[in-house]
Formats: sequence, C-alpha cells, structure tokens
Amino acid sequence: MAVHVNSPGWRIRRLGGTRGAARVAAPDLPGVPPEFLTAQSRVAEEVVLEPAPATRGQTSPEGRATRAEAPADGLDLSCDLEPGHTALLAVRHPSGALTFHRPVDATTRGVRGPSTVRFQITPRRTASRGLAGTAIKAIVIKVAKVSADKAASLLLPRLAAAVEAAVWQRRGLAEGWRAVSKETLAAGALVAARPVSPARSLLFLHGTFSNSAAAYRGLAASSFFDRVKETYGDRIFAFDHFSVSRTPAENARMLLEALPEQVTTFDVVTHSRGGLVLRYLVEQGKTLGDLSRRLTLGRAVLVASPNGGTPLATPGRWEETVGWIANLLEMFPDNPFTTGADFVANGLVWLANHASGDIPGLHAMDGDGDLIDAMEQPPGPSPDAYSALVANYHPSGSVLQRLLDIGVDQFFGSANDLVVPSEGGWRIDRANGVSIPAARIGCFGPGGNLPGASVTHVTFFAQPETADFLVHALLGRPQPLNGVDPRRQLPDRRLLRGAMTDGAVRPALAVAARSGAPGPRANVGADPLRITVINGDLTFEPAALLLGHYHATRLTGTEKVMDRLIGGTMKASLEMGVYPVGPGSHQVFIN
Repeated sequence: MAVHVNSPGWRIRRLGGTRGAARVAAPDLPGVPPEFLTAQSRVAEEVVLEPAPATRGQTSPEGRATRAEAPADGLDLSCDLEPGHTALLAVRHPSGALTFHRPVDATTRGVRGPSTVRFQITPRRTASRGLAGTAIKAIVIKVAKVSADKAASLLLPRLAAAVEAAVWQRRGLAEGWRAVSKETLAAGALVAARPVSPARSLLFLHGTFSNSAAAYRGLAASSFFDRVKETYGDRIFAFDHFSVSRTPAENARMLLEALPEQVTTFDVVTHSRGGLVLRYLVEQGKTLGDLSRRLTLGRAVLVASPNGGTPLATPGRWEETVGWIANLLEMFPDNPFTTGADFVANGLVWLANHASGDIPGLHAMDGDGDLIDAMEQPPGPSPDAYSALVANYHPSGSVLQRLLDIGVDQFFGSANDLVVPSEGGWRIDRANGVSIPAARIGCFGPGGNLPGASVTHVTFFAQPETADFLVHALLGRPQPLNGVDPRRQLPDRRLLRGAMTDGAVRPALAVAARSGAPGPRANVGADPLRITVINGDLTFEPAALLLGHYHATRLTGTEKVMDRLIGGTMKASLEMGVYPVGPGSHQVFIN
C-alpha cells in the first residue's frame, strides 16, 4: 500500500526506505498506540510528509529561472487498498497531537478490484513559521470492511452495548452497588455490597468510560474519609454502571431496583455524567414510579457535571470526539477512563465502516437532546439541592500547542475543563437562568475562587481543595471561599487561535494618536482629550497607571518594565490567555 501526495509543494519521506534508497529513520513523532487498534484494524503504511525545501538557481527547460512551489495549505493524499478493506488516516502533528480522518472519496476498479481512497487535511499554520519546516506523520489504518449481508448490524447502540459488556468482563468489572472505604478505594478493589440501613449514607456516582474505583481513587490519598467518618460510619457506597451503552434513566432505574424497599437518605458526590444520573433520580422521579421513593436526597455535590451538555456528545462529530478522547488519554495517562482506549479503538472501526445511530450513554449529554431538555423543564430542583465544583483549565506551552492542533477552539466556545463546559457545572436551567447559588460554587482556575489553572476534568480528586470543598458541602458548612458570580462569564482562550494575529484585534484605539483624525464612532463635539507628557521613573509613581497593549503576543516596552516591577503577574496573565488583548478589554494588576 503506497501513499501518494497530490498537493503541490509537499514531499514524502518513507520510513524504512525503498529499493535502492537509504533507510530513513523515523522522526520523534510516535505512531498510533497499539491500544487504539483492534483485531479488525492495523497500521498499513506510515510516512513523513514535509514541505519541499526551497531551491534556487534551477532553470526550466526554456532556460528561465524557477523556484520551488510553496506548500499548499491543504494536504491531498491518496492510497490503494486491496478488496475487502477500507481505511482511516491518522496524523501526528508537530505538537504530538493525533487526529483521525475519514476518506473524502473512494474509487473501486472493477467489482472485486482494488480501490483508491483519498484524504484531505489542513495542517495548522503557526503564527511565526506558517507551514515552512513543518513535518507531520501520516499513518494509514487499514480496517476490514463489513460485508453487505452484515451491514444491517452496524448500529452504534448495538455495537456499543456489546463492546462495553465485553470490556467490563475482561477487566473484572460488574454493574451494581459497592461499599467504599479509604483502604479499598486506594487498592482499587471495591467490594460488592448494597445499603441495608435507612440511616443517612453517602453515595458516589462516576462518569463516562469510568467506574467508581477509578473515578474517585484520588480521594483515598486525602483526609476526606477521616473527616466524614463520624457522619457516615461505614455507610459509604458507590454504584457502578455502564455509561456508554445505557442512558442515565436506565442507570437510575437499576440503582433503585437494587435498593431495599425502604426510604434511605443519601448525600451524593457525582463526577461528570454521574451528575445527570443523580439529577434524573431527583428531578424525573415521576418516570420511575414507586421506585423513586427508595431514595431521598440529602446534600449533593456535582463535580464537573455537564448540566447543559458537552460538545463531545454533539451528533455528527464522531471523528473529532474519538480523536479528542485519544489525545486526552495520551496527555493525561493517570485518568479515570477505564474503558476510554477501548472506545477509541472500536470507534475507529465504526467510523471506517460508517456505523450509524447514536450511542445512548453519550447522546444523553447532547445539549440539544431530550434528556437535558426534560431536566430543564419546570418544576426544577430545590434552590438548595446542589453544590457545584468545576474547573477552568488554561493550558500553556506544549499542551496548548497540542490542543490547538486537535481543534480546542472548534469544540469549546467557552471556559472548559477539556471535557465539559465549566459554567455548565452550575447552570441547571439555561432557558430560565437558574444556577446553583454563588455560595455553593467552587471553581479552579481563572475567574474562580480556587487556585490551579492546571486542574482538568480528570484531576479533580487529586486536589486537596476538592476534599475540603466536599467536606464543607456534605456537612452543611459554609464554604470558606469568595463567591463566584454565576451570572458572569469565566475568562476563556477563544482569542488564542489566530485572534492575536488577525484583524479582529487590531488596536482600534490607536486612531486616537493620529492628530486631527477622530477614531470610528468618535464624538466630534466632545471636549478634546488633553495629555501631558512627563519624563520620569515609573518605579516611584504613587498613582494608578493606565497602560496600552500593542498588537503582539508578548510584553514589550512599558508593559515589560512594569511586569518586572510587580513580579511578573502581567506575563502570567498573558500566558493563561486572560490578558486584555481585544479592544475594550481591561485588567487591573495590583502592585
């Protein structure tokens, strides 16, 4: 199987060499991890694609000087496949990002002849170097094609159910109630046990691709269990459940069916999609009939709950979602996604074979889906039903570059923790503007009240502040935190991808410096602005200083000087993506 480049200005470096050619060593960019492949898929070809070097002094046959053609923005590739197979293209970007691409076209020669598949991708330009010097690795994943007589079985709900059941069995997991203690959680071996006492108990509900032992393992290293022991004793439980092939409604029904026929009060800690399971239990109890009487909610903490949905569950975005999860697994290997790699591996096979339908457990998190719409209908939950803990993750350095390459700006248009929108964690009714009260909101990162811009969806329970927040919320104590105004938008990184280098952030206020030339929308009849220029040392300036920001992605001039004088806080703000770059934005820095 050979890869052909149809785009001008690009060339192929084959790994392993060809007949009569020297062997080319593979670059540092890795291939596709074996855990992302199944028995139906394998890597068939791996090449490095790079812009052709500029050449000088060459002449055309007519004797005219020529120059190498500039690399095209988009890459057009094709490769041949033997009968009975289809393919996906995996691309490793310079940042290490991994993206997956379906063919845009396929041509078959004869009824049983070979076929040619064609791929089109657009590598991201960098602000400093464009495409020049950018090399990427292209990996063709060959996938066995499902025969026509089996095509009817290519329904995602059925496929997801079979895979999830098989993966759980292989890992020794099973659905049902578990007893939780600090010791068993640390060992990752929760014991099957269901509640029998109606006394106040604690329940943990995990999220997608996870199970209780993996999701809450970080709490075992904290003081959490020691601090709540007097309240709950040994009445601490978790409910393990399929999160991909079952809906939150099915999870809720199974949870209640396993409880004794009595009224038991539970305080609850949820993570991610587990918040939707709890909210279904509490807010949609009428659909569960008499079973709903078995559980009464005490206090609850929704940790990173997708109350308004998540873009990862948007229909029609399979290709991007599978790639996003693959990158999260690689960037954060210590994660609670027990079945995440299996989802990616099988998802690639499903993508290649055009499997159709929605995966029930993921579709439930679609912001425009029926479940979230139903939970936002009146009557809503009690105003004091929940507390919320969220994170506003702000990457930097190599992690930021990787996220840009996989399209973080295409997924999230607001603050997020890499899986769910941050503000959705406290907005329990978007249409009517109902939110969890400010006094019961904890938020890591910029705009929040907890330190740590590096907290992500998969690292909540490794933070000491998380244990503190849970204890205060569950025991009914006021949070010793500044309130987070749920009406205000958290700072996000939407300006990062291209915004700092395009016309959207031109320094519009610079027109004020043009003598006699009023800026756009200037009030010509107003009194003129009078400016006095003083030459002095800003180190000893006692008054507040107003600084302007040049159209650049670094601090220069006066900004650079003042940043050094106040300890580098301005530079830190710029690196986190919250610096006032756009016209009309501002930020106050305290000396």
